Amino acid sequence: MTHLPAERACVISTHLDDAVLSCGASIAAWDHPLVLTVFTDAPPVDRTDGWNYATTGEPFAPRSQSVRRDEDAVALALLDAEPAWLGLHEAEYRPDGQNIGELAAAIGAFLDDRDVTDVVAPLGLRHPDHLAVADACRLLMSDRSPRRWRVALDLPYARTFPDLVRPRLDALLAAGFELVEVEPVPVAGTPKGAAVAAYASQIEAVRGEHPDLDAALLDDERMWWVVAPGGTARRPPASTIT
Repeated sequence: MTHLPAERACVISTHLDDAVLSCGASIAAWDHPLVLTVFTDAPPVDRTDGWNYATTGEPFAPRSQSVRRDEDAVALALLDAEPAWLGLHEAEYRPDGQNIGELAAAIGAFLDDRDVTDVVAPLGLRHPDHLAVADACRLLMSDRSPRRWRVALDLPYARTFPDLVRPRLDALLAAGFELVEVEPVPVAGTPKGAAVAAYASQIEAVRGEHPDLDAALLDDERMWWVVAPGGTARRPPASTIT
């Protein structure tokens, strides 16, 4: 089946919950994949505003991230996945924005170190951190990449903002990439729901931002293989080019 990796898979997660929200059923189907979360730490400051304080109740920013990392470890254990935390700071702590080149370098170094062969990156919808991580991964999808790349549809963003999906796919096509849609992965009968529930500090706040969250978590998970211009990178299994 084309949604199963042949070797060592790694799912790139923007924040400490995004990979499970977007593709928890797929993660559970793979053989002990890595889940690399990019934004998992914070500067040593006290904050009584922002998402992380509101959800965890912890004013000391590193402590709020520690709460979230603990939840991530529990969630990924339910999916038989290995957590990895890159330790970078999300937009809440970077008022000047993310540096795409620095993100790409950090993600690429991790993938090299762990000898990853198959990577799932976020498509990148709406949230500035999601867009930054997706764009950083795009820099790594060159025709010299030793890896096979896929992009996963960000959930619940894709259900809340469906009009944003097609422009992101079109941007990849306009850059010369080929997209090969993967057979959607159904959620029923998988431990995705239990894994999502492990993010106890986050789930109600996410539901407040995405009123259709419960429906989104039942949506089939969608991904696309991404083949670089020139096609000299490792190609996915034969399928229909869309």
